[in-house]
Amino acid sequence: MNKLISFFLKSILIVTSGIRNRIVYLSFPDYDDMLRGLLPHLKKMEVIILVSKDGSTPLWLDEYNVKVVDKKSIKGFYYLLSAQVIYFTHGIYSFYPKVNAKRQKIINLWHGMPLKNIGYLDGKTSVPDCHYCLATSDFFADLMSKAFGLSLDDVIVSGLPRNDLLMKETKNDYLLALKNKYSTVVCWLPTYRKSNIGDIRSDGKSDYNIKYNWMIINEYYKRQNAILILKPHPMDADINTNIDFSNIIILTEDSMNDVNTSLYEVLSITDMLWTDYSSVFIDYALTNKPIVFISPDISEYKASRGFAYDTDIYPLPGRSFKDVNEVLSCSLRELSISSNYDNSLYQKYKIFNFEALK
Repeated sequence: MNKLISFFLKSILIVTSGIRNRIVYLSFPDYDDMLRGLLPHLKKMEVIILVSKDGSTPLWLDEYNVKVVDKKSIKGFYYLLSAQVIYFTHGIYSFYPKVNAKRQKIINLWHGMPLKNIGYLDGKTSVPDCHYCLATSDFFADLMSKAFGLSLDDVIVSGLPRNDLLMKETKNDYLLALKNKYSTVVCWLPTYRKSNIGDIRSDGKSDYNIKYNWMIINEYYKRQNAILILKPHPMDADINTNIDFSNIIILTEDSMNDVNTSLYEVLSITDMLWTDYSSVFIDYALTNKPIVFISPDISEYKASRGFAYDTDIYPLPGRSFKDVNEVLSCSLRELSISSNYDNSLYQKYKIFNFEALK
């Protein structure tokens, strides 16, 4: 059935012309920071955002003249077929065909450079098709070409759109108030072990989730006049967001929208990142701020999901701990004393180069 639909759509694409300057964007979540970083470059174009669910649009989207359309609607398919350029972070449809780039160009922004195996590196038998994808350095260009079956010539080395938000000073009142109130702002971004949406899978210790003694963690931050911002992974099936403490904030897509911000703008005000295997650390390395890796199941994770490169040869740019208790035995001041590292492995450019995509 997919092959039949693909043939039908390809026939339409071949005999019709794409509408000049019509851009279609698809991502997960629907309004991510790749979109927010890309939109300033698309102000002279017609932009259609295809979304997978109903709900309010983020407040920051109000400054842009865009159309939001149901991804699964007839209108959504019309915009896909009539677009001159399609950008995506997770794919379009498995049956959507790629035609000559002169008719319609498909660009894979993806959702971060890989520490975890992705695409063909992850044993997939098919991957989202595209004409071009992005990489932040020559090191990752090689990995992205292998992950998506592209030639190196079709991998564009550039900064990522979302990193423009990371490197820019915020004017958001809520974030500035947090920064002024606390001596240290830390963001904790754990990846998921078990997912119930998107790519359904279990990796590492599948029963692992964030079940820590939040009272102890809260007291740790309270003593140091610091705030912990915990952002669960959107695909995490087990994360507990029902936490209410004085010095811990749980970020969700809805709560960020309530204060007119997004994840990478939040990261711009932080003093330190805690994570495990999330590719966010590759972007965060641009800031030269301390990164703490908390990896209680690294052996199991390597054996199940696997890493795209050998971290013994290319060490992670920060201090690594086996569990949170080890981290809490150090003060935030001690954790902030981080050895210098060369982030050129991860990033060739700080700012997104939109011209390279034309």
